[in-house]
Amino acid sequence: MSCLQEPVSSKQAATLLQVIAKTTDDSIARTSKDDDAEWFKGLDTRFKTKEAVMRNSAEARMRGYLDHTKRELLAENLPHDSPQNNAILFFKEKLRNSK
Repeated sequence: MSCLQEPVSSKQAATLLQVIAKTTDDSIARTSKDDDAEWFKGLDTRFKTKEAVMRNSAEARMRGYLDHTKRELLAENLPHDSPQNNAILFFKEKLRNSK
């Protein structure tokens, strides 16, 4: 652990960064379930690529953010033509259009 506390210019930190970069590059190159089955363990079987998993995760986060914001803003019983409601509708449409 002491190598993580040293300046990046140290030989140990440089070696550690090279190992991390190589490991990351190798993992990124294997995007399909057939190439990297270990990465897909515990995930929904409908996903065939890492990109599909990450896209689904991002979509779920965005839906969650929108729902949370909507609940917070609309808890104040605002009129339907309020700026807050219009903002929610605007972002819903943007998300729908960009999938």
